[in-house]
This record gives sequence, structure tokens and C-alpha cells, in this order.
Amino acid sequence: DKKEHSAAMKEHSIEPIDMVCVNLYPFEETIAKPDCTLAEAIENIDIGGPSMIRS
Repeated sequence: DKKEHSAAMKEHSIEPIDMVCVNLYPFEETIAKPDCTLAEAIENIDIGGPSMIRS
């Protein structure tokens, strides 16, 4: 909603984003498994998804 952002979008021919869909990793379910390895747990740590939701 800032004028500078709108101007930059127009300058670079960027269309506004109406919706962002995020599929979060099942971290809690993964670590709840008795045979979950550290590697599996680390693989299921989601960084980007929560960041997109918050923004």
C-alpha cells in the first residue's frame, strides 16, 4: 500500500498478488514417530512457509 512499492511494481511490470498458498511441513507429526531420526526431524523444519504466512 506504500506509494514506493506501487511505483516499483509498475516499473517492473509486477502484478499484485491476491493469494498465497502455503503447505507447511508436518513437523509435529514427524517428531512424534518413535523411529524419527534427527535427519528426518531437521528435514521437516519449515522456515519459508511460516515466514510467508506472517508477511
